[in-house]
Amino acid sequence: MALFRKLAELAEELSKEPSRLKKRAAIADAIGQVHKAEPGGEDAGRFALYLAGTPFAEADPRKLNAGGALLTKALLEVSGATQTELTAAYRKHGDLGSAAFDLMSSGKDGSEQ
Repeated sequence: MALFRKLAELAEELSKEPSRLKKRAAIADAIGQVHKAEPGGEDAGRFALYLAGTPFAEADPRKLNAGGALLTKALLEVSGATQTELTAAYRKHGDLGSAAFDLMSSGKDGSEQ
């Protein structure tokens, strides 16, 4: 679970950074930190695969099949938002992740914000 948090934090950091070189340095640093935390483990490799959006090895025929429709349905369910609210949030940001953040931060899902 800590890897997913680190991955989400890195993705947020990268979304705000316009420089490709700085993005590359941030990615290298994050992978290095994950490796340093468990030098003999596979976490750094998994972290890099998840970051690249390819959780399976190249030779593995499985596909994640987590397209926009599936992600939208899941977001609507966990956030408690309506389709109209999701559409408005998506139009505001042009990014499903940022729209999800807005919807989840609204507190409609029952969590305290």
